[in-house]
Amino acid sequence: MKLTKYIIFLALFFNYKLRAQPANYVSNGGFEELIGCCNNDPNCSVKYWYDIDTLNPLILYPTYCTGNPFYGFGFQYPRSGLTFVVFDIFCPSCQYPFTRTYAKNRLKSKLIKGQTYCVKFWVNIGNNSGYGIDGFDAYFSTNALDTVIKKHLPITFVNAQIKNPVNNIITDTLKWTAITGTFTADGTEKFMIIGDFRTDANTKKQLIVPVNPNFFLSEICLDDVSCIPIDLPAAAGPDRHFLPGEKIYLGRARDVEIDESCLWYKLPNMITPIDTGAGIFVSPIQTSTYVVRQQLWCSGVKWDTVVVYQDFVGINEIMMGSDGIVFKFDVVPNPTLGSIKITCNKPITNAFRLTIINPLLEVLFSKEKHQLEEEIEISFLPHGLYYLKLEDASGSCLLKVLKE
Repeated sequence: MKLTKYIIFLALFFNYKLRAQPANYVSNGGFEELIGCCNNDPNCSVKYWYDIDTLNPLILYPTYCTGNPFYGFGFQYPRSGLTFVVFDIFCPSCQYPFTRTYAKNRLKSKLIKGQTYCVKFWVNIGNNSGYGIDGFDAYFSTNALDTVIKKHLPITFVNAQIKNPVNNIITDTLKWTAITGTFTADGTEKFMIIGDFRTDANTKKQLIVPVNPNFFLSEICLDDVSCIPIDLPAAAGPDRHFLPGEKIYLGRARDVEIDESCLWYKLPNMITPIDTGAGIFVSPIQTSTYVVRQQLWCSGVKWDTVVVYQDFVGINEIMMGSDGIVFKFDVVPNPTLGSIKITCNKPITNAFRLTIINPLLEVLFSKEKHQLEEEIEISFLPHGLYYLKLEDASGSCLLKVLKE
């Protein structure tokens, strides 16, 4: 007896780290991905951020992991999340090698030639500082700044693309202040470096607290760093299908700045947002339409819409996207007499859990697997229709399969 072709239903996207054009090009811009933290580790540090020209990661105080606002020499809450970094950005009275620090980030991807980017990072002055200054700059480069001799000295031979205006002296030790700017990439930029690229004389300063007349410095607290294409489209994601009780993830991956720029609505109510973020989870009980409104600080309003359907009718395959990545799943053979394989057009190596459920959503079998294309034995099941649920740490998808 011939049976109809299988149907694939995608309930939540898989969050695999595949290559795609990112929204925010800064890696770990909120400093939330940590190394060796929360266990009283003195080497607590942040991933993807380094002191310039070295492989030494920027150091965090372990208390940041618990959200404790005391960081050793001051009192400050993160602008968002649980963490931020602190380093000496200006110290004219200090002796080498303690004069300056530059924070270096390896971008998620090389910037695109001719593309204009919106750059923003948030600063305030650490409580240990004697000076407020105006020298907050961001420089995008290749490896051209790899010179250990200069790494703790004023680096004045580069022209930073993003500059805090001259005489715009930041003195606030409590509130966060945004440093912003736009620039057009030449296509070679792989790193973002934040620091004071001005000479001591050209760094405008203002005395805050004369802690020690022989040792004046400016300590910077840094958080929420972003570099986003100015013409980034709003992204609600492809239309989706679900079973009652399933959570659905809509939109793109969450990240610094883009989260604050997106408001979500559920039609017909366009007055009150239901959530904020680049992407959100929803649990609809019927076919619903969601709208995302995106407005970056440097560009106009953009919109996108996604429909979440409650049925499987007419779907032969579902393509799923995360920042432009498209997945197509297949089940062979389908229908089957005893075993199947699940394939995908993209490599998937993450461990996942396979669960078999019946149309009443009752769990019949559940097992952790490590390869997507491993053979799955289902000869123990009676004839009928079943759903195969693949689930990793971030989401799940359902595959509809027939057992002869």
